[in-house]
This record gives sequence, C-alpha cells and structure tokens, in this order.
Amino acid sequence: MRHCAALLSPTLSKSDLAKARLLDAALATFGNKGLKAATVREIARVAGQNVAAIAYHFGGKDPLYRAVLEGIVREIRSRLRDVLEQVAHFEAQSEHPKAEALRLLKLFLRAVYLRVLSRDDALPLVRLVVREQLHATSGF
Repeated sequence: MRHCAALLSPTLSKSDLAKARLLDAALATFGNKGLKAATVREIARVAGQNVAAIAYHFGGKDPLYRAVLEGIVREIRSRLRDVLEQVAHFEAQSEHPKAEALRLLKLFLRAVYLRVLSRDDALPLVRLVVREQLHATSGF
C-alpha cells in the first residue's frame, strides 16, 4: 500500500504529499505496534509531519487507522481485480464444478502470494492484517 510513487510525483500538492507520508508512516507504525500502542506523535515523527497534521487530514488516530485499513483493502482489490472477477463470474453460475472451483482457488492463492505477500513493501501490510485478525478492532 505504499504511496512511495505518489511521494515522488511532482503533481501532488503539499497537502496530498503530507497525507501520503502520514498513511505510509501509520501503516508501518500500526503494523509494528498495533492500534493501542501506536502514538500520533510517533506516526507524525516517522512521516516528518507535525502532530496536528493527523487531526487535520484524518480527524485523529482512529480515523487514520481506518484510512490505513481502507487503503489496504483497495490495494488488495486492485492487485487481485482480474482474479476476483473470475471468482464472481464463477459464483454467478448455477453449477459449480469441483475442478473449476479448485482452479480458481489455486489462481487466487497464487495471485495473493505473488501480487501481495511477496512484494518488498508487504511486511507492514501483513503485520497489520495479522494484528487485526488476532486482536480485531472496529476496523475489522
């Protein structure tokens, strides 16, 4: 979910750049520490922003956390769009042949691994998703 490409874009406003930095810092911090242990001061420091920027852009720590989770969902859906479309098409059929179901499951798992989990920037995302599964917040 890294916004690194966005951080390098010359067309971004200062506000959008600050928001992207905060989201990246929040993903890493929440992934490492969890919602409760992460502080807005630490997130702001990692992002190179002041603490007030979090309230300005997101309304506080909880809404920032939700924005990070929503970004993860968008990113995964984007990376897996073609596979998810095949699954939706399969679900719409009246008959569900076992071989086709197995093929789609393998395709989905391979896509998750190759497009999400094996990326260099996946560790903070995986940490945060696992934390949510183990200790669900309202974002779950």
